[in-house]
Order: sequence, then structure tokens, then C-alpha cells
Amino acid sequence: MVVAERRKFLRRDQVPGESTTDYVVQLKKLSLHCSYGDKLDENLRDRFISGLRDEPTALKLMEKVGEQDNLSFNKAVEFALARESTAESTKAMRGAGDTTSAAVSTNVNTLKRSQRKQPRSRKQCYRCGRNHPPEDCWFKSTECRRCRKIGHIEIMCRSEEPKAENKKRCQYGKKKNYQRKSGKRNPKSHQRR
Repeated sequence: MVVAERRKFLRRDQVPGESTTDYVVQLKKLSLHCSYGDKLDENLRDRFISGLRDEPTALKLMEKVGEQDNLSFNKAVEFALARESTAESTKAMRGAGDTTSAAVSTNVNTLKRSQRKQPRSRKQCYRCGRNHPPEDCWFKSTECRRCRKIGHIEIMCRSEEPKAENKKRCQYGKKKNYQRKSGKRNPKSHQRR
């Protein structure tokens, strides 16, 4: 059945992952029982070009056929193999360390989108009350004036009352007037004049 064999031949396209060489071998096998005679080369060339998965190569080959009608099947295969080889070596070089600008920009855009999706919700720092992580706080090694514990400042202190021993030292908001020489407090300077 020549018609059935030709149908198989005419419907054969290059499948994903199939090399150009393997595709050529399969086309030649299918063409054996098609009885094309002296039109075999032309039919192989046309089927080869029409079934190529690499669209730019197929378009270039169609241009070449339009320019020179005598483009043989073997010349078309050589051209496609050369382009495939070039593409593979370029891909291997890029995979070895170079990245394309398109790949880099895709990664950058992906990163920007992922950053956008995560809202910047910073909690209030329990050490100072500002919006930053507590582990980054400047006051993590500071002594509280109220409870004398290290790790927070007075405005964020959770202690109920200052310790009895600290009450004498903790005079919030009051100015202490000292005499310069003796270091004792001058009670008269506290009065209004």
C-alpha cells in the first residue's frame, strides 16, 4: 500500500527531544516504500523542512529553496545540522557560567515579584519601641534606668515599680543642682528667685 506508506511519511514531524540526525534516519526509513522514484530527494527535502521543530532553521531553509530550486536534501540536512551544532555549543557555553541577559532579567523580575508579595511588616521592638527587629536594636546592651536590667530602655520597661535601692538614683525629670567643689546638693539653688 503505497498510499498508506506515503501518508506515514508525510505526517512524520520531528518529535521533541529528537536530534536532527535521528529525524533524518526516520524519514529515510519511511521513504523506502513510498515509490517516489526520481522525486525522492525533493520529497525528502520538503518533508524534512516542513517537519523541523526549529522554526528559524526551517524558515531559512525555505528561503534557500526559494532562491535556488536545486537545493538538495543533503544540503538542507547539512545546513540544519550546522545550526543545531552551533545552538548546542552556545547552550553549553552559557551553561558553563555565562548567563544570558534574558535569563538574568527573568531572575531579577522574579525576585522583585517575590519581594513585592511579602509585605514589610516589622513589629515594634520591645527594647526601644521603634520598628525594627529586636536583634538589631542599639539598646540590646543598654541598662534600663528604671529596673537596672540590661536589654531595654526606660520607656519600654515592663517593671511595675523601680527597685527600692534604685529609687534614690531614679529621679526622673528633676534637675539635680550640685555645688561644683564639694559635690553636695545645694538646697537653696532649688528655690525660685
